[in-house]
Amino acid sequence: DNTWVVPANVWGLLVGPPGVKKTPALMSTLGYLQKSQKAANEQHKQDMQQFAADENVHKIKLKNAEKVLEKAIHSSITTSSATKPTNNASSVAAAQQAHDALYHKAPKKAPWKKYYTQDTTIEMLQVILQDNPNGTLVLRDEVVSLISSFEKKGHESDRGFYLEGWNGTNSYTIERLSRESVVIDQVCLSLIGTTQPGAFSKYIRGSLNNGHEADGLVPRFQLMVCPKIDRYVQHDVKPNETFQKQVNDLLEKIDHFQPNRFSDLRQKDNYIGYGFSSEAQSHF
Repeated sequence: DNTWVVPANVWGLLVGPPGVKKTPALMSTLGYLQKSQKAANEQHKQDMQQFAADENVHKIKLKNAEKVLEKAIHSSITTSSATKPTNNASSVAAAQQAHDALYHKAPKKAPWKKYYTQDTTIEMLQVILQDNPNGTLVLRDEVVSLISSFEKKGHESDRGFYLEGWNGTNSYTIERLSRESVVIDQVCLSLIGTTQPGAFSKYIRGSLNNGHEADGLVPRFQLMVCPKIDRYVQHDVKPNETFQKQVNDLLEKIDHFQPNRFSDLRQKDNYIGYGFSSEAQSHF
């Protein structure tokens, strides 16, 4: 069934009491993303500088084209209709065509690659996803602060947007009088962060009691880890550099994935991916 599509999208949550170094443990896994985002930010800076230069040149060319068009129109009005009317009309048409062609060739801003974002409004997140159809990661040190923000007045729809983002396959259009319309080809949001057991427990209870929390938000955290820690003991151990390199190499391959190099991929509409083998299908 080629219509059944499941994106490689994961929500993760590291749960633990205060002071057990949840945040350092989480951040230690994000080295590749941080390095890649830094490079993407530098590329965006260069793209914006080039865009500013191209836009300035385009404005000058467009201004000159407008002068040529204005002159042709003025000439066609002031010249006697008996004097070469065909030439006047053709001059205006040519100037109009040149102006319109240049107008529609205005330089466009290059999209800003976002591997992850941390503190963003829902409106900015929607713009980010518009430029990143493959999705992005929302990284929150304290996930409960994000979830609780959905309950604030005026942000009731934010929760639904995150629920939609977990699905990872649907398009989404935002239309407001106060801003330009935002059309997202694929809303794909990953979410990872930390929390404390007490702070998150009310959302778990709400999801089990058919309350307003039972909308599927909590079950979307497929990777929720809550290790039992009787006593915290600090260990100063050198990281395994071999494993780190293997993980970074794997992430780099995924990041620069070229589907045309694989013959066993399925491609339909905007989705490129693998299909289950018979054995995998039985397990699924």
